[in-house]
Amino acid sequence: MSIVDRVLPIYQKIYPIYSRFVPLKLQILIRQRIQYFNGYQALPNALEPIEISLDEINHRSQSRFIPERQYIGKIIPGNWDKQKECLHETATYQGLYEHFFEGKPWRETEYYQHAKNNIEISGEFYGYTSPREFLRYRCKYVDELYESIQENTLKKNSREMPYDKNRPWSHYDPTGISVLIGRNGDILLHDGTHRLAIADILGINELPVHVLVRHTKWQQIREKVFQKKEYEGEHTSHPDLQDIL
Repeated sequence: MSIVDRVLPIYQKIYPIYSRFVPLKLQILIRQRIQYFNGYQALPNALEPIEISLDEINHRSQSRFIPERQYIGKIIPGNWDKQKECLHETATYQGLYEHFFEGKPWRETEYYQHAKNNIEISGEFYGYTSPREFLRYRCKYVDELYESIQENTLKKNSREMPYDKNRPWSHYDPTGISVLIGRNGDILLHDGTHRLAIADILGINELPVHVLVRHTKWQQIREKVFQKKEYEGEHTSHPDLQDIL
């Protein structure tokens, strides 16, 4: 039996207790200490959002890192950054555009029809088990979210966003938008499609977002920038390098 085979069962038993009782900030500190001993120095404050332009997010990741509090601040290798879809082609993005920009009733939008089809096939969608329930509660929540963003915009320290029971992370992330950064610096939306779509519809261009996970190869670029202090490469204006440039 390998060391991994021996350690994994112990880890699986201990981690739920660790995750529940150890404060998130301490978990992140421990995570960063381990990363530091692994040779990383350009480690940002994982709970501090970065400012991005909407133009810099064109794709949504199909790789899911859930629960988010377990992954925030991690540096992960692999091909997860290649699994993505065009953000503007998602049912959420199209449906919200139809409702808020074109003025269509929810029932006539791609958003509602997509939910209805999923409920009919799988028995539930977003935790709702009937199209009527989805229309009554979920669509109402999205209307409230739109009004809240319209009144308050999306700010780093905003506490005005309606709480979404399906997104416990929103307790820590009031802007509700988390991203992943791929190997070449591509910014992929992880969570917050509704908020991003609404921001686009309202013409809000600059947004604060939390970086959940960075690809190992991107972190290596951060390290080079950090060590040289001065950098003239192609990523000079990248929002995830502004803290070290």
